[in-house]
Amino acid sequence: MAPYAQLPGTLVFLMSMGNASQIADDLIQNGKPGFTLVAILCRGTRFDAYRKNCTLETIKEAFEDPQVGTPAILLVEEVAALDVRSKTPSVVVCGTEHFTRAFQDQCSIPCTRQAYVQIVYEPDKKIDFRPYSHVVLTGKAGIDGLFQMMEDMREISHLQFVTIGPSSAKYLYDTYHIHATLSHHHILQTN
Repeated sequence: MAPYAQLPGTLVFLMSMGNASQIADDLIQNGKPGFTLVAILCRGTRFDAYRKNCTLETIKEAFEDPQVGTPAILLVEEVAALDVRSKTPSVVVCGTEHFTRAFQDQCSIPCTRQAYVQIVYEPDKKIDFRPYSHVVLTGKAGIDGLFQMMEDMREISHLQFVTIGPSSAKYLYDTYHIHATLSHHHILQTN
């Protein structure tokens, strides 16, 4: 570990969670200051991504956080101070099962495998909207279902609204006084 402790720049350790404490100890023993920044990036490509900031000296305490787990990578040095989160939009789709399944079938993002897309079939299901940036409303049922889920409108104040078709955009505005950011006319093609 001595050569790594002397390298300038950021060190990235992949698949190293089981050895993270030993890595930190070795880096300190070989010359890296204990106050060197460390970012533990857990489940980075998934919906439940989590970041834990610490230092080489405090890495053992960081592992006491129950949200720290695998898969994860360790960033050591300058890059650990940066926000390296993805800027990819995260989408929740609301509507009847028929239309949300049709959306999922035609969506260019592989919905069933990507954590940043959540498909909602039951309008009475409670959703935490904080991680999402966009909501796709597949029709009147999806629009009404979304607002039935709300206890406080502030829960969705950060969302961009996408409607499927002009009638959905009109219904959203006429009923709830919200303009759709985007109204997509060709996402769903009915037979």
